[in-house]
Amino acid sequence: MRKSTSILCFTGLLAVGYIYLTPYLTLAHLKYIFDNHEFNETEKYIDYKALKSSLSSQLSKTISKRVNRRLNDSPLSSLTIMLFNPIIGGIVDATVNPKGLNLLMQSGTLTRPQLHSSKKTISQGSNEGFQNKTSMSYVNLNSFMLTVDIENSSEPLKLFLRRYGFIKWKLNTIILPQSVLESIYK
Repeated sequence: MRKSTSILCFTGLLAVGYIYLTPYLTLAHLKYIFDNHEFNETEKYIDYKALKSSLSSQLSKTISKRVNRRLNDSPLSSLTIMLFNPIIGGIVDATVNPKGLNLLMQSGTLTRPQLHSSKKTISQGSNEGFQNKTSMSYVNLNSFMLTVDIENSSEPLKLFLRRYGFIKWKLNTIILPQSVLESIYK
């Protein structure tokens, strides 16, 4: 009786430990995918639709505030904001894909849409040898946060994973630092 109880307790502890580690394992696998350019595997770990919505709303709010400040809430501000929507959509589409997300996580750089054969980034600079500091923690039972310190930014890039089912996690939200949001004007 004691032996079966201790085996049951040990098995329960292993199960709880595994469940606790699942977001860490998801991020480790995502890093492996990015490092080895196995981008066809990313859909298992990234909710692209939610990421696009998250990034688009942040860029739209930033542009709206700046346009309203410059045009002092004139009737032209709404038209100007509407003209920025295709630009925002292009930046979001160029950034929310495996290569764009990899660049964003490594260097805090948004990707501009491809107009020609070469890909351009909004903020210029090399990310070779870039050593970023990361931290990971649970926000709540179904949300997990990865923060990435970005060079030349006082705020970190925040990436949120959401639990899908019991042990599956997907990256679904990005919160950009203000310095990255401001880089779209450069």
